[in-house]
Amino acid sequence: MFRSVLKALSQRKIALLAGIVAIGIIFILAGEYTSKGKAALDPAFDESSYTSTLEKRLEEIISRVDGVSDARVMVTLAGSATYRYGADQASSLMTSVDPASSSLSYDIGRDHAADAVPVGISAPEIKGVSVVCKGAGSPALRQKVIGLIAGALNLSANRIYVTE
Repeated sequence: MFRSVLKALSQRKIALLAGIVAIGIIFILAGEYTSKGKAALDPAFDESSYTSTLEKRLEEIISRVDGVSDARVMVTLAGSATYRYGADQASSLMTSVDPASSSLSYDIGRDHAADAVPVGISAPEIKGVSVVCKGAGSPALRQKVIGLIAGALNLSANRIYVTE
């Protein structure tokens, strides 16, 4: 039966049918690739989970200091996350350099929005840390906690407040 169907179809029709099937498969695969690619290139930064993670980690390490217990930490951020983008080298984006900050910026515009390539996310700057814990009434322990936080976050001591 199969041979009779093949005989009925000319070679041109078979070639056309095979081409249509191949093009269909290519479109299906290309659609899956672009939808996965867009999801991977859509950077999202959750500031509340970032601060929660920092607070929990600081609470853990502060509680390990001898004489300190029941630590509660609050971290405040300055601004929000910064998304860094590169450019497709083949595109014709306008670039400018800010001499004051030595930074390169791209004027993407509507026609070249697809040429911007996300290359990373910079977390927002930590503005300050407040700590309430038992044992911080002692100036020596307070200084230990401040030094611990300053070293862990590369933060100056005047941005850290510790109280009992």
